[in-house]
Amino acid sequence: MTQFEDNIELPKGTNHLLAIAIDAYTNGIRGLNNCVHDASKFVELLTEKYHFELGNTYFLKNENATYQNIIEHLEDFNQKLGENDNLLIYFSGHGTFNAQTNLGYLLPVDAQEKKVHTFFHQLVLKAYLKAYKAKHILLIIDSCYSGAVLTKELDAFTKKTNKLPSRWVLASGYLETVSDGDFGKKHSPFAEAILNYLNANTKQALSIQELNLHVTTTVGNNQKQTPRGEPLHEADHQGGLFFFFLKKQDQTAFKACKSKADYEDFIHKHKNSPFIPQAKELIVAFLQTEAQELYDKIVNAAWKEKMTLIRNFKRHYSTVDDDLYEKVLEEEVITEDYFEWEEVNHHSEAKIELFLRKHKKNHFRAAAEACLAEIKAENAKKEHLTQIEAEGRAEKERLAKIAEEERQKETNAQAERERKAKEEAERKAKDDPFHGLMVKIPAGSFDREGQKLSLKAFEMCKYQVTQKQWKAIMGENLSHFKGDDLPVESVSWDDIQIFLQKLNEKIGKKYALPSEAQWEYAAKGGQNFKYAGSDNIDEVAWYDKNSEGKTHPVGQKKANGYGLYDMSGNVWEWCEDTWHSDYKGAPTDGSACIDDNSTRRVIRGGSWDGIAHYCGVSCRFGSRQAYRYHYIGFRLLFVP
Repeated sequence: MTQFEDNIELPKGTNHLLAIAIDAYTNGIRGLNNCVHDASKFVELLTEKYHFELGNTYFLKNENATYQNIIEHLEDFNQKLGENDNLLIYFSGHGTFNAQTNLGYLLPVDAQEKKVHTFFHQLVLKAYLKAYKAKHILLIIDSCYSGAVLTKELDAFTKKTNKLPSRWVLASGYLETVSDGDFGKKHSPFAEAILNYLNANTKQALSIQELNLHVTTTVGNNQKQTPRGEPLHEADHQGGLFFFFLKKQDQTAFKACKSKADYEDFIHKHKNSPFIPQAKELIVAFLQTEAQELYDKIVNAAWKEKMTLIRNFKRHYSTVDDDLYEKVLEEEVITEDYFEWEEVNHHSEAKIELFLRKHKKNHFRAAAEACLAEIKAENAKKEHLTQIEAEGRAEKERLAKIAEEERQKETNAQAERERKAKEEAERKAKDDPFHGLMVKIPAGSFDREGQKLSLKAFEMCKYQVTQKQWKAIMGENLSHFKGDDLPVESVSWDDIQIFLQKLNEKIGKKYALPSEAQWEYAAKGGQNFKYAGSDNIDEVAWYDKNSEGKTHPVGQKKANGYGLYDMSGNVWEWCEDTWHSDYKGAPTDGSACIDDNSTRRVIRGGSWDGIAHYCGVSCRFGSRQAYRYHYIGFRLLFVP
């Protein structure tokens, strides 16, 4: 150490740290890149390596660094600071300077662009620094025009000492803009120079004068900014220096301890440390915790594992906690009693009676007595049953015969119920015009205009509903084109609801219209074609170029990957969803998107009189649900 450092005494007071850092400016003010990161590393370094404690450290960052919060913390220091205490204030954020008034400002997070009354006046900060009773105050400012707080040049120091009060400022620049570092860079150039020097320092006492020389030289030579560090005479500077004192190695090592082994190693390496008693107390606390955990494990362990755990406890923790040790000894007695009881044949009345005579205080005596009572009761029951069998074997056989007859009756009744249920199912299947036509569509997912949908498995009819199927339920045919195997059309969405009600009531199943998501997922068929089953529309669809101006019998074109026909072309197909112009807010589980105030419903798939584009699996339109058109039909979904 230098002669100057030899004369320095460790301060008697408390070091206080106020860090203020702002990246996320609003109200029209440009945001910054590294301010919060710089300040965080500064606080971390001072509290870990130097004599600054977290309990006296205050960090205002981003939304917390408001004008009011800054003032309140500065006000609090009037009460917190004693005459031997030190204060370090670190500000990283925007600053500005008025050349006309020669006034500098720091910008809190709630500052408003071009509204000076929302800025933090550096003269206000000087007034606080002058009023504080602290021994030493250091102000570090990493902002544009931060040098405005230094109002004049100072004379050279004539004495370097830690005993005179000091008020120092270290600013990242003078009356100029400064760099806060590019986005994604580690730190601003100013903060980088401070942190590197403080981190590399090995001196017990590092003066602000040394730090100032390093920072101003390093940054000034490598950046387009001129950092300055000077005493602030206007704030009652009296010629002293602010020092950064390293924490003692044993204190740092003690704080780094996390486990019992760490504290044991600390005691071995730091035999004269004042932290030895506290380290021993913490080792005892660890031992007590380990002992309690091992005891809990003993209590909850299987019987075969208990003795090994008990021996481990007696070997390592017998002197840690007397009360806990007594409980372990009691567990040992109980365990020994258990194994003595386990050696007894629990089915032998004589063996259990012998155990009870020999072990008057065994913990399992009650269990043995209960077991003995159970055996005696079972033996008495057996004797009673033997007597009943001897006296009433014929009665037992009669009762058994009656029971068998009852079982047979129930078997016959069950068979009759099953026969009737089968007949009813066959009848309903016969009445179901869609029986055997449903195709299982596996569960899966697909992307739709940036929205990922995940659908459960369902069943869909391989064909569009035909006129024959419609007449079977409704008794009439509204279609424009006539033919049993032609798809039914000229039916409104409302007509279909009546059809579904009658169909489901008749056959006892639940058919429904597919949701728009289910329709599109099924139409894709697990493939990536433009149309349902092919990129060649003529393979899979009837549309205006090949339909000859009419519908065609279902199932004549090629099916898609799931075995569904006419998903493209022939007739448009009604869906359950009400019409929305986009998918915003639509469910992602494949269910229908319903708006009770809408009277329009989604149609999909294109038709015989539509252009090829309309037949694409992703094409969609909406139609009035009460209207009937000779180019709109539908297809059924089965709901299990």
